[in-house]
Amino acid sequence: MKKSIYWAGIIILAAVVVAAVLIGHKSKAPPGEALAWVDEEAITVDEFRREWINNISSPQNFPPDTMEKFLNDMIVERLFLKEARRRGMDEDTRFEQEVENYREQLLVEALLNLEVLSVPRPTQSEIEQYWEEHRSDFSVPELVRISHIVVKTDEGQDEDSGEEKIQAVSSRLKEGEDFSNLASEVSEDNSSFRGGDLGYFPAGRLAPELEEVAWKLEVGEISDPVKTRYGYHIIKVTDKKEPRDKTMEEAQREVIAKILAEKRKNKFTALEAELRADSTIRIDQGVLGRLEKESGKRP
Repeated sequence: MKKSIYWAGIIILAAVVVAAVLIGHKSKAPPGEALAWVDEEAITVDEFRREWINNISSPQNFPPDTMEKFLNDMIVERLFLKEARRRGMDEDTRFEQEVENYREQLLVEALLNLEVLSVPRPTQSEIEQYWEEHRSDFSVPELVRISHIVVKTDEGQDEDSGEEKIQAVSSRLKEGEDFSNLASEVSEDNSSFRGGDLGYFPAGRLAPELEEVAWKLEVGEISDPVKTRYGYHIIKVTDKKEPRDKTMEEAQREVIAKILAEKRKNKFTALEAELRADSTIRIDQGVLGRLEKESGKRP
């Protein structure tokens, strides 16, 4: 079943398509200096270089430990391909249909790349005009910066012990010990390396129990212990920032992204309308209704 096409979710499945084509089409050894052989099939130096570069440049891939390990991974893949061909899997009707489905998907994505995604970068005048017309969309909300000391209460851990520990920390703070030093000493998360600093948060981003406390504290104030599902916390508000509008320089990347998104959406809509106008489309509402009822989409 073909998936619906959304202009904002266009992803090229090139790696999958290439894998399917490799399995589905037998190929002789490509010309060039051979680096390794799997029976009569060569892995050439040029082929290895291409695969190596593609792998290390792709953010989705883990970098290979060594070239030899990467070559062995290629050899294993060839062994699997050879076995799949020996079993005739590349001639199976279901497999051929999957390959055709990927081929059709690639064709659709190639068309969308050509007609929709290939819009030029907006000019500076377009950027300035969009920013002027949408300034209110590019604002920085009110922010609170907090540090915390946390004593975790993981499942199976004694909560009374955690409460006693956080109360002891609270007493030390009231006696005048430095918050940052105490956080580095006793806080049980990675923020301890930063003296407990968690950075800035807009409203709604903290755990509800901490949210309620943080926005009531003044800068420099320290809370009493607060219980959350993560454990016991003591928080200190170290800064607050008033909401403000971004400058055009601050918002420029977002503006460019929004302009490109709008242009691509408009091109997608226009292309869809053009193709619908040139085609005859019929939907059997009776059949559709039956399917929706079967799936529970209709009462």
